[in-house]
Amino acid sequence: MVRIHLKNRKRRSTSKRPTHYAVHSARLSIEQLEDRRVMAGFIQGFAFIDAGVPNNHFDAGELPKVGATIELRSADGSALLQSVMTGADGYYRFDGLTTGTYQVKEIPISGYTNQGVEFSTVLSSASPLNAGTILVNLVDPDSAPSVTINRQPELAGASVSYTLVGGPLNSFTQPSDHVQQFQININGGSDFYSFCTDLFHAFTDGNAVSFQAQPGTLPLPPGLAANIGRIGYLYNTFGTDLLAAPTDRAGLQIAIWELIYDASPDLNSGAFTVGPGPSNAAAIAAANSYLAISAGQDQRAIFLNDLAPPFPNPAGLGNQGMLA
Repeated sequence: MVRIHLKNRKRRSTSKRPTHYAVHSARLSIEQLEDRRVMAGFIQGFAFIDAGVPNNHFDAGELPKVGATIELRSADGSALLQSVMTGADGYYRFDGLTTGTYQVKEIPISGYTNQGVEFSTVLSSASPLNAGTILVNLVDPDSAPSVTINRQPELAGASVSYTLVGGPLNSFTQPSDHVQQFQININGGSDFYSFCTDLFHAFTDGNAVSFQAQPGTLPLPPGLAANIGRIGYLYNTFGTDLLAAPTDRAGLQIAIWELIYDASPDLNSGAFTVGPGPSNAAAIAAANSYLAISAGQDQRAIFLNDLAPPFPNPAGLGNQGMLA
């Protein structure tokens, strides 16, 4: 994961400082704060106005940047490969990319200037060229060598009772168990936040796994084929930072499981359901809120998959692993 923040400022006096940043394998940012996720095949992100004290986060009350021009250029910057404008929600995506080196550049709109960059990496890498341009070395997760996922100590979550058709579930994740957000790293690199996307297998400390981006060659659970864009949106928007409330952490995890295992999300019916035991009401309310807000969204995330799990998934349910 590469997280890059290119901060911008208005030419005239103002407290608003536009920035943008992107993610995985690169998280880049340009003029307004953009959260952008990069992996082989596409680069995506969104732009917004960092309106208070600049912090490179899309905080409550801040607005998306509409009509920002983002350019994708060759490694030396001489060739313009694609150019897109952010939509009504500040979102954009470059599709059809191959593994290689690219420049990502924002053209400031009238009244704004680019201000700076900030980033961190997990798989791909990036470096600043100037205040408005980032050099991205895009790595194909499908062809990356096996990596070791290390799980950090458990984060606070909430108790939620759930049932999934097709068990048994893995020995570390059982109905009514602690539902949480995870903190992990790859090959001992920088920690980042993640969510479980496979209730049939466990990622314990030191698990060596291979990358495979979804949708890929693995069979997809019924929901993932229909809802992968909604899962990407939820992870990019809410899941890459530590959620403040433990019930929100549990709620987002429940929403992700529901979207993976049911094509038509409903916590009360389908393959994945909440119950029959007691559950934290605030966590369930948060899950329903995440499901509602993700409707119609289409973003991407990377799934870290164990391509040689200790036992096969039930028929038709592909092994997914963790989000990154």
